[in-house]
Amino acid sequence: MSEKRGIDRTVALLALLVTATLGAAFLMDFGLPWKHSNAASKVSKKAPQVDYRYYGAEPEVREFLIKAKAASSIEDPYRRCLAFPDIPGNQWPAGLTRAHCLFAYGPRITAEDIEYRVRNRLFTNLDVIYSRDLARHFSDVDFSEVIHSDFDEIEANEEWNKLTKAWLDQAPNSPYAQAIRARYLQLMARAARGRQFAADTPKSDLQRMSKLAQQSIYLYEKALTSEPRLMPAYGALINLGMIDSQPELMRHAFEAATAVDPDCFAVNNVAMIALRPEWGGSYPQMISLSHRLLADMARRPLLALPMIAPLVAKSEALIGAKRYDDSAEILSVAAVHSTDPGIFEDLAMVLRDGGQWNKSSWKILMYELESSRFEVPSEEITSHLGMHLGFIDPQWSISILKSAIAKRPDDAQAHLLLAQDYETLNRPADAEQEYRVVVEKPEQRADALLGLFRLAVQEKKPVIARGYYEAIAKEFPERLVGITAP
Repeated sequence: MSEKRGIDRTVALLALLVTATLGAAFLMDFGLPWKHSNAASKVSKKAPQVDYRYYGAEPEVREFLIKAKAASSIEDPYRRCLAFPDIPGNQWPAGLTRAHCLFAYGPRITAEDIEYRVRNRLFTNLDVIYSRDLARHFSDVDFSEVIHSDFDEIEANEEWNKLTKAWLDQAPNSPYAQAIRARYLQLMARAARGRQFAADTPKSDLQRMSKLAQQSIYLYEKALTSEPRLMPAYGALINLGMIDSQPELMRHAFEAATAVDPDCFAVNNVAMIALRPEWGGSYPQMISLSHRLLADMARRPLLALPMIAPLVAKSEALIGAKRYDDSAEILSVAAVHSTDPGIFEDLAMVLRDGGQWNKSSWKILMYELESSRFEVPSEEITSHLGMHLGFIDPQWSISILKSAIAKRPDDAQAHLLLAQDYETLNRPADAEQEYRVVVEKPEQRADALLGLFRLAVQEKKPVIARGYYEAIAKEFPERLVGITAP
C-alpha cells in the first residue's frame, strides 16, 4: 500500500474526508463544534484603530497586531502574556490563557535556587519547596501545575551532572533528589539518542542511550516508591519508554498516573505523543483519550492542549504529504480550541509554504506572534518575525530577537537580524557588536561584512571600510553590485 493510500485509509477510519468537509468531519467525530467561522463575528464591533503599518490587514487582525504591540512593551513575561491578545474568533475554555501564562512564566524553582541550596547543603529546604509545589497539584483551592515547571531548567551538561549528583549523594533517600537526578539522566539519554531515525543512529549511541535511560528509570521508580504522587516522574517514564522502546513501561506508567490524577495536563501531553501512529498508537486511541479529557476541561483548562493533540498529529501527517491546504484547515480548527504554540507555528508555516503569503501575510504574522506568547518561538519563526517586524517596527523586532537569543545564544540568524534592527535605529555600536558575533558564521558572513562596511562608511572610517570592502570583493563579489569602493 502506498504512503498516500495509507494516509487516506486512516482518514476514512476517522471519518476524515479529504474534501472541503475534511475539518468538519473530523470535528464531528471529535465532539467539538465546527462553527469556528461564525465565531469571528463575535469579535468586538468597535471601529479598529488606524495604524498604517498594518495596511491591508483585516480589521480583527489589525486590532490584534495593535494590542500585541502594546503588550510587547511590558517587561514582566507573565504580565505581558496576560496582556497579549487572543486570536480573533477563539473558543478557548474559560481560564485557559491565565493558566497557560502561569504555567509558562509563573514562579517556580529556578536553576539558581537549586544551585544555592545544594552548594550550601540546604537539602531539607529543597525538599520542603518541592513538597509544597507538589501539594498544590492536588489542592482544590490553590491548584497549580508548577511541580512540572520545577523540573524544566535542568539541562544535559556537566554543571547539572555535578549538582544533581551532589544532591543525591547527600540526600539519597529524598524522592526529589532522586527525581532531579533522573531528569538529568533522562536528558542525557535523549542527547545520546539524537534526532536521527534508529536505523541511522550508530549502535554505540543507542547502547549509551539505553544505559542512561535504565539509570533514569531506576531513580524515577525509586522516587515514586516513597512519593507516589510525584506526577513528573510518571510523564518521564512514559517518555523513557518511548525512546528506549519499552511499551510495557509506557502503559504501566500511564495507568499508574491515571490512578493518582487522571487529569494531569503534563502526563496527558506525553501520553498523547505516545499514542500517535508513528509511536505505535492510532488516531482512534488519541480521540478516545481526548473525549475523556473534554469532560474535565472546565476544571482543568490546560487539558485543552493535549485534548486537541489528534488534530495536531493529523495536520503534521498532512504536512508530510505536502497537503498544506488540508493541514491548514485542521490547524485552523485546532487554533480555535487550544493555545498550544506549536499549532500557531505550524499554521503560519503551512499558510506560507502553501503559497498564501501574498494574501495572508498579516494573518501569518498574527499566528507567529501568538506562538511567541507562551514560549520563545523556534529559530525559523523567530527569523520570520525578525524579518517581517524589522521592516515595520524594528523596536518590536528587537524585543523578540533578544528573548530568542537569551534562550539560544548561538542563534546566528537572530543575531544578524538584531544587528540590522540596531542599524536601522541608528545604534551603530550595538549593531557592530551583533555583526561581529556572526561575521565568521558561513551563512551570515556576507550580510555581516556588508553591515560592518556600511557602519564604517557612516562613521567616516575609510581605512576600516576599505578593509571590509576588499573582504567582500574577494569572497562575495556579487554583493557589491552598485557599491563603489571607499
